Amino acid sequence: MTCACFPDSSTRTSTWPSTASADVVAGINAVDDEQLLTQMAQAARQALRAGITTVRDLGDRGFLTLALREQLTASGELGPEIVASGPPITIHGGHCYFFGGEADGPRELRAAVHERVARGCEVVKVMVSGGVLTPGSAAHESQYDLADLRLIVAETHDLGLRAAAHVHGPGVVADAVTAGWTTSVPSTT
Repeated sequence: MTCACFPDSSTRTSTWPSTASADVVAGINAVDDEQLLTQMAQAARQALRAGITTVRDLGDRGFLTLALREQLTASGELGPEIVASGPPITIHGGHCYFFGGEADGPRELRAAVHERVARGCEVVKVMVSGGVLTPGSAAHESQYDLADLRLIVAETHDLGLRAAAHVHGPGVVADAVTAGWTTSVPSTT
């Protein structure tokens, strides 16, 4: 018997709150880590029941996706394979800063990439542009300069990980491509 494999290549298990809300930020911040982890486990089970066998989580709060993966493994409970990025890297106060991945400048950016490697992430997600989810964030403007983008890509690749860029707007997409990014999620021009 052959089992089909259906991956979901861009999922955020930590933004699957059990209560629907137009304000995703408020919905996420309204629950503590334990509650959010419970909701994430429910979402993982739901994904598996739907036939999704692998999820790539490109942005969680406080590395909770790694905790979920460990929880599923330790309990022996079935769940999708989880490829995790941890909190997306963003400038201080930038798009999705509330997930805990703020980093500015070469030293902080290198440290952020190394932290993800040390914790067991397989991919690094960077908010190259702002986004509509975060009030005050400019969705079609780059949050990092080209030198920082190149540094992130080089550091990530040197450590054996893939880098995924959050990009909106033609100028930001061009910066990401010029810096060497090969994956962009989402990507709008």
